Amino acid sequence: MVKRSIRFIPLFKIFDGSEVSIPMISYGDSGKRVLIVTPLHGNEVTPIYLIWRVMEYIESSDALKGSLDIVLGVNFYGLLFNMRVDPLSGRDINRSFPGGDEYGSSGHIAKSIYELAHKGYDLVLDIHGAGYSIPHIIIDYLDLEVTDYLIEVAKYSGIPYIWDYYDMEKYYGFGLDRTLTGSLVKLGVPSLTYELPTSGYSDKDMVNSFNGLINILSYLDVLDCDKLDVEDYPKEVNGLFRRRLYSEHGGFIEAFKEPGEYFIQYEDLAVIKNILGEVLERIRVDKEGYIISIRRTGVVKPYEGVTSIATVR
Repeated sequence: MVKRSIRFIPLFKIFDGSEVSIPMISYGDSGKRVLIVTPLHGNEVTPIYLIWRVMEYIESSDALKGSLDIVLGVNFYGLLFNMRVDPLSGRDINRSFPGGDEYGSSGHIAKSIYELAHKGYDLVLDIHGAGYSIPHIIIDYLDLEVTDYLIEVAKYSGIPYIWDYYDMEKYYGFGLDRTLTGSLVKLGVPSLTYELPTSGYSDKDMVNSFNGLINILSYLDVLDCDKLDVEDYPKEVNGLFRRRLYSEHGGFIEAFKEPGEYFIQYEDLAVIKNILGEVLERIRVDKEGYIISIRRTGVVKPYEGVTSIATVR
């Protein structure tokens, strides 16, 4: 029976003198080493349930071969208030790397994780939730030797993998170089973003997400186990580029496509309607590709993201 060890990473003290800290669960102390970090966004809780399953698997088997560290509950106050950002600073922790006082408490949290991630890990995995989506892996599109290694890891997982924005102006404009993975990969530290569905997902999605993560740990010799099946996702997605589409108008969204579905050039992916049900806008794109995530229904604000897609450059 494998036992976990737990230590707490101190962050700061608050007005009553109590210390705010986040737990790091560790398994093993030798061999290949992987660090998992989640959740940086407090309104993305699906990764926590996935991590519990991984912990149960490790503790109930003899598969452990290397070392695994899991930093769980990074955005502590965001989880408490169901907020994407760090409520204390009002900033996105995953746009605050490598950290620093200028980002307030989010910068201090980011700095603590960033320094930990530089301690010789063979892979750093940042696990997120992507709304109504298929599970997918995002690789930062930086022309470095480490990206070849990341592609091999992603391929073995069986989970669809896509490149982050190829347009460097948008990449830096969206602050993706200040994400955990972006800040690490540009320095040659192998890091991947692992995205899970957080709404409308099926048991199949969660099984596949679990199997894909176990496959990564197996590929890196952290676990000694057979490769698990990941099924029913279009392999043509692999190696395409992520692109986010935004609404120009506020209104009610009605989506015509599901995550994982193929679309052709200028096909309607969704429409934005006014209160009378009249179409204000059609969400289209000038390339063919696949839906990664999409807003199905509800109210969207002007210039709000409505779908993430995977296309050629």
